[in-house]
Amino acid sequence: MITLEVIQFFVELLDKYFKNVCELDIIFNFPKAYYILDEMLVAGNIVETSKKQILRVVMNQDEIMEEVREEPEARKY
Repeated sequence: MITLEVIQFFVELLDKYFKNVCELDIIFNFPKAYYILDEMLVAGNIVETSKKQILRVVMNQDEIMEEVREEPEARKY
């Protein structure tokens, strides 16, 4: 029963992040889906139960990745 709860929680997180998640979101954004799962679970145990906190961490990581992508362009000029 706990496994179903974990899966449901993960799907709800994906749905909030991807805005109406579908299979293609997971296929084309597998690293992001895995990162969300990694923020939620450690060694098979749920370590964070707050959806807001998990999504906050994921959004912060998105911002950092955008800054890193833009950095090489700024160095060219």
